[in-house]
Amino acid sequence: MREFGFEVMAIPGNEALATLHRLRGENRGYPVLLGDSDSVLALSENLQDVEDSVQDLIDNAAKLNPRSWLVARAKNDSEYYRAPRGEWPDDEEPSEGLISHLDLSTGKPLEKVYIGLVPTEESWQVPCYLKMGGWNECPFPEVHASLFRKWEEEYGAKVVAITSSTVEFEVSRPPTTRDEAITLAKEQYVYCIDIVEQGTETIEQLAASLLNGSTWFFWWD
Repeated sequence: MREFGFEVMAIPGNEALATLHRLRGENRGYPVLLGDSDSVLALSENLQDVEDSVQDLIDNAAKLNPRSWLVARAKNDSEYYRAPRGEWPDDEEPSEGLISHLDLSTGKPLEKVYIGLVPTEESWQVPCYLKMGGWNECPFPEVHASLFRKWEEEYGAKVVAITSSTVEFEVSRPPTTRDEAITLAKEQYVYCIDIVEQGTETIEQLAASLLNGSTWFFWWD
């Protein structure tokens, strides 16, 4: 795994979460789940497509105003980013549990997954080291990082997994009111439209899962 410039280890999927938590206390870098071998290959190939250095991406992320980016993205295509609304669901549970180490067709742990030890202490900088994004609707690495920083400051959200097409967070301070949850859901919709259009179907359904939810999940086709 020389392409990444940091240690990447292979482990059984059923040991992934325990290993992640153990590695957080070992000061060997920021541990992040990278998915299976196909995901790691795609991530390594994407590294070749982004010419900016890691430091340039981090600097660009620090300069970027995430709120302005969200507003501009929605405004530039207001028809596309017209968030579908609905009634507040009474039966939606808060989002809990991580899935990037699982086979989604069976719900069972993958035989093998990979964890990268990213050379930073800052969760929000991880997409800059992986140079994740910049294709289809998936934002560029510095945009991911800027939003990750915002959400960490506001909600205690820290990235746990970045695969070739998904991102997962653990959240220590989730929204505790409906209004807060709807505000966050609108941001997440602009960031990753598929979580509503191909997932929850309405902002209210997404917001209900974010209310007191301990994990977030995003994906891009």
